[in-house]
Amino acid sequence: MVAIAAGLLIADALAAGATAIAKGALGEAGKTLFTNLKDRLVHWLGGDVEALATDPQSGGRKQVLAEGIEKRTGEEKEELATLAKQLFEEIKKAPHPAVDIADVNTKLFQLDEVIGGLRIGKVQSDTFHIGKATAGGPTPGK
Repeated sequence: MVAIAAGLLIADALAAGATAIAKGALGEAGKTLFTNLKDRLVHWLGGDVEALATDPQSGGRKQVLAEGIEKRTGEEKEELATLAKQLFEEIKKAPHPAVDIADVNTKLFQLDEVIGGLRIGKVQSDTFHIGKATAGGPTPGK
């Protein structure tokens, strides 16, 4: 399980970066990190990288990419993981959080503060309120 962890981290970073760019939620530093990570991966894994960047929600594409990454040397994976972690940090700092709301049926919807990204699937209620949502950090109180 540990062996695939670096590959999944890197594939997740690529997918998260592609999603953030598509939503206009990533600054120039983040875009540069995304491009650097993507270019390094394309050099080794070609079309699989482009496919994930085009369809970042595809779990299957992430898995294929992660498996390809795991075939790289330890040093290469370490360099890619560093880029991936830096990209995640830039995504967290995005000035406009990525908020994805699929289906809301409510009379009152209040969203005060989002740090990171937030995906809301379906809301069906008279009122819906989120005071503060933080993604990507430690669990509060732990």
